[in-house]
Amino acid sequence: MVDVIKHIARQTSITNQIREMPVFEEIPDKLLGHYSKLGSSISLVLSGFKCEKCHTEKNLTWHHLISRGNKEVLDKKKYFIQRHFYANIVVLCADCHTKYNIKNERIFGMLYDSLPPELQGMKTISEEKIEKLKKRYGNGEKL
Repeated sequence: MVDVIKHIARQTSITNQIREMPVFEEIPDKLLGHYSKLGSSISLVLSGFKCEKCHTEKNLTWHHLISRGNKEVLDKKKYFIQRHFYANIVVLCADCHTKYNIKNERIFGMLYDSLPPELQGMKTISEEKIEKLKKRYGNGEKL
């Protein structure tokens, strides 16, 4: 639990660093990559390594509540910070993720077919990544 809290604090610290930099294009790629990885790792640990809808541990994906479509209307820094912050990332299995996207197609009229996850730009989280995080943080049962 302490490591997760430290990483949440670290991501918040990086958020402040990114905000203070005047031009998004001048932010080092290493800093952006670290920020993005922290957000996805924290969200996975906080989910207990399970789909937040059906609770399966199979075929997990990350769903961003602030979607890529918002990139067009938000400032680059604000978009990046909000999209990759751990609280914006929901862990869903591929089935629940697909169902969510199809439901949104009906609600918002988005062009989205019931394609397999790999054609939706949806990648499942590798077992290696999950095992690495479980080894570091435990199974999430303490959270």
